[in-house]
Amino acid sequence: MKTSLFFAAGVLLLPTLTTAVVDISWNVSNVPASGLTHIGFPFSIAKAPHEIGYFFLQQFTFVNDEPHISGQIGLQPRPDSSKNGFTIGAVFSSYIPDATTNDTNCHIGARGGAGVTCSVDFLGWYDAGYTLHVYKARGTMWTATVVNNKTDLETHVGSYTLPSDKGGIAGSQQGFVEYTPWDPGSPTYTSVTFETPVTVTPGSEGSLGDAREYGVARGRLTFRVRGLQKGLKSALGSNK
Repeated sequence: MKTSLFFAAGVLLLPTLTTAVVDISWNVSNVPASGLTHIGFPFSIAKAPHEIGYFFLQQFTFVNDEPHISGQIGLQPRPDSSKNGFTIGAVFSSYIPDATTNDTNCHIGARGGAGVTCSVDFLGWYDAGYTLHVYKARGTMWTATVVNNKTDLETHVGSYTLPSDKGGIAGSQQGFVEYTPWDPGSPTYTSVTFETPVTVTPGSEGSLGDAREYGVARGRLTFRVRGLQKGLKSALGSNK
């Protein structure tokens, strides 16, 4: 069963920094004690605005780093290029101190603190659907790719190496819709589908919890929910 969640916002007076406005929980069953060595987060952003502002992301925790949030991966719409066409950004981060990287897509530091951030802008179709894969490449090195679900074209996002005591990916965390208010009084309409996580681990199966208003957006959004086949579809925008 897929639950489709629609919500519309009135005028949101948000601070100028990036603000989480919706959160959604995810879970994977039957996770080994050592954690998952792979997880994939499918998204559809067909109706997202082609401009900087929204960030659709899923967070994750590595075993032996609980209860902290260890990292995140997500998609960011970008303005269209007159030369190259549609552009989408992908971001892959770790917040773990002493994480390192030699990847040219990555740099030390994450959201103003310790860790590593990797990012890439790639050409793609917004209506294709994308799966963001995080997997253990070797040792304690973790790699992220983004795959076009229509063409199977794969784009490398980045890689980082964690301290030796960190295990695989734990079986639950939460994701967010974040919003940078380039026009705080009239947020641009957007729509995103968070689909259930996938993994190559035998016997493990992903699921999603409910999406909820979050932070300063709480109480300022109107929700409508209906059942579909998989995932959670969310729409957000001004009532104007």
